[in-house]
Parts: sequence; structure tokens; C-alpha cells
Amino acid sequence: MTDFGRKLTIFGCLLFTGFCLWQAAARGERIDEFRNLLGHEYLESTLMKHMNVPYVSPHSKAWIDPTDWTSMPTTKHFGAHDLSPNPWTGQMSERQLQMWRVFLGGE
Repeated sequence: MTDFGRKLTIFGCLLFTGFCLWQAAARGERIDEFRNLLGHEYLESTLMKHMNVPYVSPHSKAWIDPTDWTSMPTTKHFGAHDLSPNPWTGQMSERQLQMWRVFLGGE
């Protein structure tokens, strides 16, 4: 499989997962999982649209391998995706809270 094909497959799986959660929520099932995913996507898109935060940091220190789309944000170099709660659990990690402190100018 080509690198592009692998990335397209990953994107397709994520899109399909979101669609399946949407359908389940419409039937009254998996509501919390859907809310977690929706909350993640809402905050992510809001940060990008209204705060001009990139999806992920373009800084070289935030990437393990940019050619493979493997990002590893730092507490100083991050994007909207990294600031958003975990899409499956809805939780924020301590590392994310550190990123928020930096984002808000606290550190």
C-alpha cells in the first residue's frame, strides 16, 4: 500500500467510525461516545476558525516524521487537535492542561 493509500485508509476509518456513532446516537445508543467525539470536533474547529490555531503545529519540534504525518506535540508546540479533549473518553490529560496554560499565556 502506498503512503497516500495508508493515510486515505486511516481517514476513511475515522470518518466511518464517526458516521457509525452518529447513526447509533440517532437510535439512542452510544450517546456518550458520540458526545465525546462531537465535543472534540467542535472545540477543534472553533479554535481553528475563530482563534486561527492550526490543526497541528507546523513547528519541527512537534513532529516525529512530517513525511509520515506523525506528530508529537510538545507543551509549547501544539495545534487545535492537541488542545481538544480525547475524542473517545472526553477527558483532558495533564499534558493537554499544560498546553492550555501555555495557550492562555500562563506559562
